[in-house]
Formats: sequence, C-alpha cells, structure tokens
Amino acid sequence: MEPTLRDGDWLLVDPDVRPALGDLAVAYDGQRLVVKRVLDIDSNGRVLLGSDNPDHAGQRVGPLEPAQVIGRAWLRYWPPTRPARLR
Repeated sequence: MEPTLRDGDWLLVDPDVRPALGDLAVAYDGQRLVVKRVLDIDSNGRVLLGSDNPDHAGQRVGPLEPAQVIGRAWLRYWPPTRPARLR
C-alpha cells in the first residue's frame, strides 16, 4: 500500500463502519489479512479492493463478501513520526 502505508505501520480500524469507495478496508482474503483501497462495491455489497502502490496497480482482491470485510482503517498511529487520518 505504499506510499499510503508502509511495513510496520499500525492502524486503528472501525469495525462498525462499512468502507465506502476510496476508503481503506481491512479484509480477509482467504487466510491472509489485507489492507487495500475500495475500488468498487456491487449491489450485493461485495467489494473489490486494489493497491495504492503503482507497481501493483493492476492487482485486485475480490470481489469479497461483506462478511470478509472487517472494517474501515481510519488512523495510522505508529510510527509516532507519521501519524495520519486515513481516507
């Protein structure tokens, strides 16, 4: 997710907020946990996720069922030199 996120960043995730288009979502993709940008939401609530990293621009995750989405990442709080609200 570079440049938005880097390895070792710690995030706060709101499980009560369904990510909207453009938000960062935390979701299960099989056995792994991913943080990706919401690219599309279909009429059944399934989400298609993608990366901010230009080197991975063509890679997509999903569509994922709503139950696979944990919530919306809204704050990077670690490292303390890079705190930021996320969109």
